[in-house]
Order: sequence, then C-alpha cells, then structure tokens
Amino acid sequence: QFGGIKLQDVGPSPIFGPARIGDWQTVDYLLKSGVSPNVKDSKEGQTPLVLATIGGYLDIVETLLKFGARTDATDNFGRTALSWAAIKGEYAIAKVLLAAKADPNHQNKEGLTPLMQAAKNSKLEMVQLLLERKPDFTIRDYTGRGPMDWARTQRNPRIESILRQAGVPG
Repeated sequence: QFGGIKLQDVGPSPIFGPARIGDWQTVDYLLKSGVSPNVKDSKEGQTPLVLATIGGYLDIVETLLKFGARTDATDNFGRTALSWAAIKGEYAIAKVLLAAKADPNHQNKEGLTPLMQAAKNSKLEMVQLLLERKPDFTIRDYTGRGPMDWARTQRNPRIESILRQAGVPG
C-alpha cells in the first residue's frame, strides 16, 4: 500500500497480457496471488474483464467474475464488458455478464446502450438476448437515435422485425 492506494489497483499489472491473449492459467494464478481483477490499464482504461470479453475468452471472464470483477467498470470511452460483448457478438459471454447483473441499459460516452451496439453491429442473437432482459427502449444516444434507428442504419430487416415485435418504438 502506498499513500492509501493499493499497488495492485494501479496499472501496469501483470494480469493484462494473459487476459488479452487468453492465458487462463496465468490469470487464475495471478488472481489467487492477490492481483486485483478491477485494475485498469493506463492507455485505454480497460479492465481484465473487458480485455477477456474483447478476446472472447469465456473461461477468463467467468474466473474474473468469481474473483470480484466489476461488471460496471468502464473503459475511457464508457464501454463496459457487456458493451464490448454486444459489439463483438460474444453471446455466451453476454449471458454470463447479464447473470452477474451487468446493466443492459448502461450508456457509453456517445449514449449507446448494449442493445444499440448490437443493432449497430448487426448481432442478431445478441439483440434477442438483450431484449429478454427488458431493456429501456426509450433511451436515445446523443444523436437522438435508438435501437430501431441503428437497425435501420444497418439495413437489417430481421433485427428491425425482432425489435418491432418486442415493442421497440421507431
């Protein structure tokens, strides 16, 4: 501890490399050794949970959550692990994050929610999963667009239809 700050909560941390490349054994070892699952890197402000989500490493995501990784931690752009799962179409990871109480209505710094991100990136299964969580359809990003607007922008009639059936306005 240094001046009230735990050194394991300040980057750089040895956990970033293994979380980024999918090295579960090293991540598990480091967490068991007391490395914080909530440390942020200094460049992008990403946590190991965000890095593992971006990489699609479900085993690491589950381990980080077991060790207390915060689902609401954001990177410098305001994206959570669930935001990244929606962008990347990481369905299995999104299910785990939602079960761990990740907020489906979280807005990044542009005001986009995970549902908007999924529609924007044409991730059909992700849109369906997020709709099961009954997200707030009235949320708009900072340009005034909602989930239906993003589906139309991508010219994705299947996602538009699913959104319409769920009662999404637009």
